[in-house]
Amino acid sequence: MNEVLVNAYKHAFTEVDKGTITIKMVEKNEKVFIQISDNGKGLDENEAPLEESLGFTLIETLSGQIDGTYSFKNKESGKGTVFNLNFISKNEGSGYR
Repeated sequence: MNEVLVNAYKHAFTEVDKGTITIKMVEKNEKVFIQISDNGKGLDENEAPLEESLGFTLIETLSGQIDGTYSFKNKESGKGTVFNLNFISKNEGSGYR
């Protein structure tokens, strides 16, 4: 989550003075769903591919460490980005509940 938030602050609001980041987290049937969205400029398809960035590499590595799946997409409104992360909740002895 930290890397996604840092990237949003760093990239999403470069063209405006203010922005909003929303974080939603739900645990249901031992599954955790996290969504981080912003109302910034969205992902720019003309920039270097997301997969080549250090931030993306960190997100991929950290998500893999908890056997999570994730996705990025631009909002349908065209303003902002949505990041989703899903993983199975482990018992308290696992170290990441």
